[in-house]
Amino acid sequence: LPMRKRDKFAAHAWQHRGWQSNDPLKDVNAFRQELELRVNSRTAYAARQGRELDEVAQELAAEEALYGPQPTTPAAPPAEGTAKNDNQTDQ
Repeated sequence: LPMRKRDKFAAHAWQHRGWQSNDPLKDVNAFRQELELRVNSRTAYAARQGRELDEVAQELAAEEALYGPQPTTPAAPPAEGTAKNDNQTDQ
Protein backbone atom coordinates (compact mmCIF):
# COMPACT_ATOMS: atom_id res chain seq x y z
CA LEU A 1 0.00 0.00 0.00
CA PRO A 2 1.24 3.51 -0.67
CA MET A 3 2.48 5.28 2.45
CA ARG A 4 0.28 8.30 1.68
CA LYS A 5 -2.77 6.08 2.32
CA ARG A 6 -1.38 4.60 5.53
CA ASP A 7 -3.79 6.50 7.79
CA LYS A 8 -6.77 5.33 5.75
CA PHE A 9 -5.95 1.67 6.32
CA ALA A 10 -4.22 1.81 9.72
CA ALA A 11 -7.49 2.07 11.65
CA HIS A 12 -8.68 -1.30 10.39
CA ALA A 13 -7.77 -4.63 11.91
CA TRP A 14 -6.83 -6.84 8.98
CA GLN A 15 -7.40 -10.54 9.40
CA HIS A 16 -6.78 -13.34 6.98
CA ARG A 17 -9.57 -15.61 5.90
CA GLY A 18 -9.52 -18.58 8.21
CA TRP A 19 -10.67 -22.13 7.76
CA GLN A 20 -13.57 -23.71 9.56
CA SER A 21 -12.61 -26.18 12.22
CA ASN A 22 -13.21 -29.86 11.75
CA ASP A 23 -14.19 -30.07 15.45
CA PRO A 24 -16.15 -26.92 16.38
CA LEU A 25 -17.31 -28.36 19.72
CA LYS A 26 -13.70 -28.76 20.83
CA ASP A 27 -13.00 -25.17 19.75
CA VAL A 28 -15.97 -23.81 21.72
CA ASN A 29 -14.94 -25.74 24.83
CA ALA A 30 -11.38 -24.46 24.48
CA PHE A 31 -12.73 -20.91 24.15
CA ARG A 32 -14.79 -21.34 27.34
CA GLN A 33 -11.63 -22.35 29.19
CA GLU A 34 -9.76 -19.37 27.72
CA LEU A 35 -12.52 -17.08 29.02
CA GLU A 36 -12.30 -18.64 32.49
CA LEU A 37 -8.52 -18.15 32.48
CA ARG A 38 -9.03 -14.61 31.14
CA VAL A 39 -6.57 -15.14 28.29
CA ASN A 40 -9.11 -14.45 25.52
CA SER A 41 -12.09 -12.16 24.96
CA ARG A 42 -15.47 -12.48 23.31
CA THR A 43 -14.47 -9.66 20.97
CA ALA A 44 -11.39 -11.57 19.76
CA TYR A 45 -13.37 -14.80 19.40
CA ALA A 46 -16.09 -13.09 17.36
CA ALA A 47 -13.45 -11.47 15.16
CA ARG A 48 -11.88 -14.88 14.50
CA GLN A 49 -15.31 -16.01 13.31
CA GLY A 50 -15.51 -13.00 11.00
CA ARG A 51 -18.15 -11.30 13.19
CA GLU A 52 -18.41 -8.05 15.13
CA LEU A 53 -19.34 -8.59 18.77
CA ASP A 54 -21.71 -5.59 18.69
CA GLU A 55 -23.61 -7.15 15.77
CA VAL A 56 -23.85 -10.48 17.59
CA ALA A 57 -25.22 -8.72 20.69
CA GLN A 58 -27.79 -6.85 18.58
CA GLU A 59 -28.89 -10.07 16.87
CA LEU A 60 -29.28 -11.85 20.22
CA ALA A 61 -31.29 -8.93 21.65
CA ALA A 62 -33.57 -8.94 18.59
CA GLU A 63 -34.10 -12.70 18.89
CA GLU A 64 -34.92 -12.41 22.59
CA ALA A 65 -37.39 -9.62 21.84
CA LEU A 66 -39.15 -11.89 19.33
CA TYR A 67 -38.89 -15.27 21.04
CA GLY A 68 -38.16 -14.51 24.69
CA PRO A 69 -35.02 -15.42 26.61
CA GLN A 70 -33.27 -18.55 25.43
CA PRO A 71 -31.27 -20.92 27.62
CA THR A 72 -27.56 -20.19 27.59
CA THR A 73 -26.63 -23.82 28.13
CA PRO A 74 -28.11 -26.94 26.57
CA ALA A 75 -30.61 -28.91 28.59
CA ALA A 76 -28.99 -31.48 30.85
CA PRO A 77 -29.33 -35.10 29.78
CA PRO A 78 -31.68 -37.23 31.90
CA ALA A 79 -30.18 -38.48 35.14
CA GLU A 80 -28.71 -41.95 34.98
CA GLY A 81 -31.29 -44.59 35.80
CA THR A 82 -34.30 -42.44 34.87
CA ALA A 83 -34.27 -43.14 31.14
CA LYS A 84 -35.92 -46.30 29.88
CA ASN A 85 -33.66 -49.00 28.64
CA ASP A 86 -34.53 -50.32 25.18
CA ASN A 87 -34.83 -53.80 26.69
CA GLN A 88 -37.41 -52.71 29.28
CA THR A 89 -41.09 -53.11 28.52
CA ASP A 90 -43.96 -50.93 29.69
CA GLN A 91 -46.05 -52.65 32.35
